[in-house]
Amino acid sequence: MLIFALSLALSTSCFAAPTHASENLNALVINFAPPFLAGQNLSENLYSALLTTMQEKPSDLAGRVNAAGAIWSLNQNLSGVQFALYFPGDNHAAIEICRALLRNLATRIPTIRTSGPGNNFLRHLHSLCKYPEKEITPEFKPISVFACCKNANTAEILASETALLDALYTPDQSAPNPENFVVPGSPASAYEIFSWADFSLGSFLSARYLGEMFINELGTTASASYEILVSQYGLSLALLVSGNEEELFMARDKVKAFLKSVHGKKLTDSWSGYVNRALQILEDDNRDFRKKSLFDSWVKHWNGDFATSADLPEFVAPAVHSEGVSHPEHWHHEFSYSENVYPRFCACSLSETAATADIAITFSAGQTLIKALAESIESESASLFPLNQDQQTPTRLVISFHCPVDKISGNIARIRSRLTADLIEKGIVQDFQREIRVGISATCKIQPYELRGYLQQGWPTVDESHRWRQPDAAGISQALMFPSTDNEAVKRRWALATSTAKGKAIILSYFAAQNLMLKNFITH
Repeated sequence: MLIFALSLALSTSCFAAPTHASENLNALVINFAPPFLAGQNLSENLYSALLTTMQEKPSDLAGRVNAAGAIWSLNQNLSGVQFALYFPGDNHAAIEICRALLRNLATRIPTIRTSGPGNNFLRHLHSLCKYPEKEITPEFKPISVFACCKNANTAEILASETALLDALYTPDQSAPNPENFVVPGSPASAYEIFSWADFSLGSFLSARYLGEMFINELGTTASASYEILVSQYGLSLALLVSGNEEELFMARDKVKAFLKSVHGKKLTDSWSGYVNRALQILEDDNRDFRKKSLFDSWVKHWNGDFATSADLPEFVAPAVHSEGVSHPEHWHHEFSYSENVYPRFCACSLSETAATADIAITFSAGQTLIKALAESIESESASLFPLNQDQQTPTRLVISFHCPVDKISGNIARIRSRLTADLIEKGIVQDFQREIRVGISATCKIQPYELRGYLQQGWPTVDESHRWRQPDAAGISQALMFPSTDNEAVKRRWALATSTAKGKAIILSYFAAQNLMLKNFITH
């Protein structure tokens, strides 16, 4: 169905085969807005329930449709579900089938209003959309009936049946917080969401255009996609990149470059050609009775304005832009750890600023190597940049510094180059990786995976199998160099040590060098 490929991208459809055709064809379309539960879009659940209701014995509504010489269809996407009947002649039999469908569907409300196994990121997109402030019109109904036939009062005839489904649309009071968004079991997803206050031909084509350009810009990034959502508040476009944290970091520059060009000449150059092609598809699809009835009813359901004129629609800039990241676990919003590489990296977002970062590098080795490292750093400090050096024990050295985010990679690269070259050239180290443990960490108020990406750009990794583990009380005391058996005293010393972004970075770098990971800074 090209009209849905162009417009609503209804991803799932089911058609019954016609038994005969008629020139006097009528249509009856029922539109369902998506129900929600705890922020999850339940359109897929609703679609499955409708399909079961049509096909289930003994009522066999699908069989009754075929016996009447009619056709039925069912379509679904994140913006809702459409059920349609196409039939010749009188619509009495079609109304009775719809009446039975709605009544049977109402008995399945408890089943529909369950999260089910499909708790994936896409089902939560509506919760992340920040629509322009716009009140819901009093006349909006989550279920609407559109009839292209002689009886103009079909909606009134089925009003009591549609009212049976009011419980399907109870207010969703438990939507999650988009600032700390978590979808268990779903890959990490970075999203950019643009919203328009109105669902119009101009805003819709603009959203589709931006979505297609985004895919073109991301090129080989296979995890890039976009979704268009319609609701009673307007229209939204979600630009998505999903995968592991490394994949998200690798895509970030392309995404940022695309966002800068959204209002620029680069996008608008091809606007006219795109609109001409899109309008031609719409015109072609409007010649198909079934496609036209579905599209017209959908536009009316969402109070859209798709009036055309002789002039081509102009590009409509979105009114609102929001962004964020979804993670499979809460702690991923605050911490990010490397996997099976040398050095070990950790990044933390618990900081006061997003403009600058606190960096710490811990070296753990024998006394001779640690002494040589300290001397090398001391001798070269004037040609590097301001560094703090703390040889906490004969076998542990920590260096730390503070710098703008865009300087992180370069500064770490300079340290790495200086130290590895100096120690190898002097014959002090034969194999840096085997002889010296290195833990590198940073704190900054940006996404932890992005911060870790900057760290790893500065010190290229090599494969090394290791397993992260949780620190125990003894490990925490050792990190603090506070040999106390008083648990409350350790907690107080821990609170002091981690009270600043710099302190957090230093502690995390030591833990990273020892393969120890934190999911919070709370001690019990």
